[in-house]
Amino acid sequence: MEIVISGVGFGLFCIGLGLALKGYYIGKGLQNFRKPAKEIDYFTFLKESDLGDFFNLNSHEINTL
Repeated sequence: MEIVISGVGFGLFCIGLGLALKGYYIGKGLQNFRKPAKEIDYFTFLKESDLGDFFNLNSHEINTL
């Protein structure tokens, strides 16, 4: 029993398999359409004690700013 990998039948099988996978992944993508995975929090504030580490300044320089 031999498996023939060439020919029209195998080509049509590969095209069908490709279309099925394409439909699956597009369907999975549409399930999450316009639903962001994670909302970005832009309102994160730094404490005054952390400013020195973030901007590489000492406490006197921070107080003068």
